[in-house]
Amino acid sequence: MDRTELRRRFYFRLLMVLAYIGTIGFGLLYYLLDLDVLFYTTIVAFTFFTIYTLFSLFNQQLILLFRLSIVVIFTAFFMQVYYTGGIASPSVPKFFIAAIVTLFYKPNIDRYIMIGVCFFATISIYLLTINGYTYDLIPPEMKLVNSFVCYTFIMVTFMVYLIMFRDSMMRKNQRLSKSISDLESTTTKLIESEKMESIAMLSSGLAHELNNPLNYVSGLLKPINENLEEVRPLIAEEHKSKAIPLIDEVQEFLSVIAVGAEKASFIIKKLIHISPQGDGESVENFDLGETLMMTTQIIKDSHPEVEFDIELGPNLIINGNQIEVNQLFVNIIENCIEALQLSDSDGFLKITGSSQQNDVLITIQDNGIGMTEDIKRRMFEPFYSNKEPGKGAGLGLYISKSISNKFGGTIQVESQPNQGAKFIVTFPSVEQKS
Repeated sequence: MDRTELRRRFYFRLLMVLAYIGTIGFGLLYYLLDLDVLFYTTIVAFTFFTIYTLFSLFNQQLILLFRLSIVVIFTAFFMQVYYTGGIASPSVPKFFIAAIVTLFYKPNIDRYIMIGVCFFATISIYLLTINGYTYDLIPPEMKLVNSFVCYTFIMVTFMVYLIMFRDSMMRKNQRLSKSISDLESTTTKLIESEKMESIAMLSSGLAHELNNPLNYVSGLLKPINENLEEVRPLIAEEHKSKAIPLIDEVQEFLSVIAVGAEKASFIIKKLIHISPQGDGESVENFDLGETLMMTTQIIKDSHPEVEFDIELGPNLIINGNQIEVNQLFVNIIENCIEALQLSDSDGFLKITGSSQQNDVLITIQDNGIGMTEDIKRRMFEPFYSNKEPGKGAGLGLYISKSISNKFGGTIQVESQPNQGAKFIVTFPSVEQKS
């Protein structure tokens, strides 16, 4: 139970205590003044307060009982006004207090009925008073005491209801604020999801279209080189001094073209893997811990300057495509190593894995240069890179994000400039899918 609900219950209980005290006070006053008709009304009101409290402990028929209590207590108020001066009675404001009570209850029809009844009762008392049908049974010397008791009860009760009303409005505002916040968050996620899917479809289609002409270029480089080698011995001696350097230069250009074609092919393959439909490879249950252990071992051998600390728990079983998920972590680890290479401190990379409830959680943490808020905000965007031109296509982390989404996972990043970075990757465990 939250604090707001506890506060609401406290106010209501305080109000009930005030009702008891006020009813007992009026009962004693009217008993001492020997006003039997008013004394009996307070006894009836007190009885209904008690019955309502007892029934509220068991939460049974509260709405019906509350309505009956309001009718009886309202009748007691009316009798009190009728016998203590009519429209001039200090008890007249109790009609409005009774109406305020219904502001905190449902259904709404109760509110409308009570407001109407209060208005009708006030008009009736006014007409009865000006036509001389009301009574003033309070002795003149006790009128001041009666007014003091009455107004004190009304003011204190009104203050409690005012606090309850403020509390009610605060709760409604909090619910409204939360609803707006949830709506904005959901809208942002939907827009981001649609944007990523649109870019993925466009990139994948473009990659397929570019792949064929690129294959022509890559496929013809080797025959051209072979033809040039065959041409070399056929060149006449008098032309070799000019022809051989030209052939060497052409072969050098071809090698540059081959490197460029290889890089372009690598980027195109990544673009193809962005496709939400995937590449048709199999999806199966596998131990993510075993896959990560083999992957990190290969990366460790390639980067002896980085100290690795690997702690992978047992049975990290997830459902997905093992090759793609492996690529996800390779991209993240390579990103961390690049950050370590830019740092002056000794490179350190910690990888941990564990099962938490229905998720498999993997954390990859480095002590590199960290990231600014702007980089963190844009790091998963396609083609975004903060590296030097030519050193990154800006697709690695975007592909990792796409792969995690594809298999129901998430990637979160915690980082501050010069304080390293921490990637938190979660996937649903097999138990959650079964």
